[in-house]
Amino acid sequence: MENTIALADKRRRIIVPPSKTPLIKCGKAQSCTEDRISNLPDEVLVSIVSRLKFEQAASTSVLSRRWRDLWRFSRNLKLKFRDGLWLDFEDESFGLRCREFIDWVNYILKSHRGETIDGLSFEFCLDDKSFKSDIDSWISFAFQKRVKKLKLNFACNWTNGGLGYPLTADILHGYRLDSLTSLYLWHVDVTEEVLYYFLSVCPSLEELSTIHNMCLVNFSVSGPSLKLRHLEIQDAWYLEKLDICDSNLVSFKYTGEKTSISLKDTPLLVKASFGLGYACTIVQNSIHGSSYLQQLETLVLDFRCQYKKLRRFPNFPKLRNLRQLELVLTPSVSRLVLCGCLLRASPLLTRLKIEFRDFKDSTREETEVRRPKQPHKCLKIIGLITMVGCKAQLQIASYLLGSAPSLGKIIIDPRVQNKRIREDSDKLQTARNRVRQHLETRLPVGTELVVL
Repeated sequence: MENTIALADKRRRIIVPPSKTPLIKCGKAQSCTEDRISNLPDEVLVSIVSRLKFEQAASTSVLSRRWRDLWRFSRNLKLKFRDGLWLDFEDESFGLRCREFIDWVNYILKSHRGETIDGLSFEFCLDDKSFKSDIDSWISFAFQKRVKKLKLNFACNWTNGGLGYPLTADILHGYRLDSLTSLYLWHVDVTEEVLYYFLSVCPSLEELSTIHNMCLVNFSVSGPSLKLRHLEIQDAWYLEKLDICDSNLVSFKYTGEKTSISLKDTPLLVKASFGLGYACTIVQNSIHGSSYLQQLETLVLDFRCQYKKLRRFPNFPKLRNLRQLELVLTPSVSRLVLCGCLLRASPLLTRLKIEFRDFKDSTREETEVRRPKQPHKCLKIIGLITMVGCKAQLQIASYLLGSAPSLGKIIIDPRVQNKRIREDSDKLQTARNRVRQHLETRLPVGTELVVL
């Protein structure tokens, strides 16, 4: 097979990188078996192609005449501009690369022959508004094809000034949107009026996510007729008020600064996640008026970027349904006190996961606190992530082991969760050795220590 595979028409080519598992051609000394896959019905072959990445799907065109145009009927398209998050805007070729990507996407969409499409994802670094008309046409294509899951990701690095794509209601008119079940908007500036429009004309919409939206100020979700099950709002810096009432939400995630959030009459809500300043609001205000927390089965509190000292916590109400708790902690948070409060408030908790942020060998230990008088008998699994093995981390690990006599397993992962960061293998091994040496003699009877 050639180093690159070209799918060509008279005007443009799609260049696909060589496959990591190239096809094996039959030589004279080889016996070729019958190609039974190509004899499958078209619907089955299209289903196979739709499960591949686009580059892989396009590569199938060289298999035989039967496969030549199957990629054009794929029901899932993920079109991504770059693999890394950080880009050099000063590079003279950056604008040219953007234009080439735009033209490539336009060609792919023009070549698509399927009547409908299940999933469509665009990831592009929007550095100015010169490509708005092209992106408008992408969205029109999505709704023409009655898309079910639509993802628009125009995130880039800080040098683009936080520019977002302005999505207005004008582009939505004239299309039936009743097929849409999932909408993901990242660096898309959309007002509450447009979101209301989506909710009103998309009766099947179950997932709605808006991240880094500079236009959202006041928003409400209400009415049992809505099928919306999962709502995510992150980095909506100008959001002043959010009301959720009488809804069928199952999960809710909010990451941002302090704002007015009201959740009432949400009987199906079982999972909630809060981050940045609002996570502090949750724990500092004794969760007054937040009766919905008492029905949660999973709670996530993310204190990353919390640099002010957080030392005192009120008495938490009983979280009698809570089974899983996830915490992201920084050195500024009083870890022992917080964990002690949450363990006492969650008598049926079975899984606890803690991710450490910005912990170093120099991070100080905290003043010892008394363990709960009643040991936590339901806690079975503890996961400690980004565990560098410093004294502060080992202190909280020992505290948790002493509080959970029925613990079945404690999992230690020293690796950073950001896969883009290259880690020192020697430092990772040192962290593993520290953890084993410190914890092996402190394990409750029957507890398994797993170090990844």
